[in-house]
Amino acid sequence: MKKRRSALLHLAGIVLAVLFLPGIAFTSLGTAVCAAGEPVVDSAGLFSQKEIQELTEKARSLSQKAGMDVVIVAEDDTGGKTSQDYADDYYDYNGYDTDGVLLLLDMDNRQVYISTSGRGITYLTDRRIDSMLDRLIPYMKKEDYSGAAQRFLSDCSGYLTTLPSKSEGGTPASPPVGSAANKWTRYLPVYVVAALAAGGISVLIVWRKYRVKPKRMAYDFRSQGHLNLVRQESYLTRTWVTTREVPKSPPPSSSRGGSSTHTSSSGSTHGGGGRGF
Repeated sequence: MKKRRSALLHLAGIVLAVLFLPGIAFTSLGTAVCAAGEPVVDSAGLFSQKEIQELTEKARSLSQKAGMDVVIVAEDDTGGKTSQDYADDYYDYNGYDTDGVLLLLDMDNRQVYISTSGRGITYLTDRRIDSMLDRLIPYMKKEDYSGAAQRFLSDCSGYLTTLPSKSEGGTPASPPVGSAANKWTRYLPVYVVAALAAGGISVLIVWRKYRVKPKRMAYDFRSQGHLNLVRQESYLTRTWVTTREVPKSPPPSSSRGGSSTHTSSSGSTHGGGGRGF
């Protein structure tokens, strides 16, 4: 009896282990996945826990609003990399979306760097990035790192939801959904069909009004027509060659929508810019 009870207990233990171990494994995996792609990473210890929580909430809200990742990274050891290389690589290798922007507070190289990817390149042109850096550097010089991060999020809130104007290095783009131009293009097929129908009716009316029955021509051009060919020859006597210097075109700029771009170590295309403090 005791042996039977012991066997049942062992069996129950095995069943419980089979049921609960996968759940524990998935929970651990879920934690690891959530840890990847964090919007605020403070490896340099520049922010308090309260500031990290506040910045994280704002960054996540802005990411949802703009439809792209907005990231803030504070680092005091870039491993010998430049600010540009470190910012690009951090974005590429830490699970962020193709579209996004990353602010690097590089305490190692004493630089602020903004890296853009995907649609972030279109929205944050070189001119916009320069304007952002103009506003960020004073915070960094005062060692107000939280203020710099808040300023960055505030600028992104306006820039990432509004296409750059021509003065900001932008290019003509499709108008936003709901504009008068989009409403016109929405009904373009109807206008085309109506125009074709009206034109076809007009052509049909004119054709029926002026059509005539074919008549035999009085002049038989097949029997009366004649063609005489005369042989002529032309000879080339001299030639002239005119030369002129054609100026070389400047090399194509690696830019898109007013944003200069480069390729990171992962092969991804990034825009961005930085400045020392």
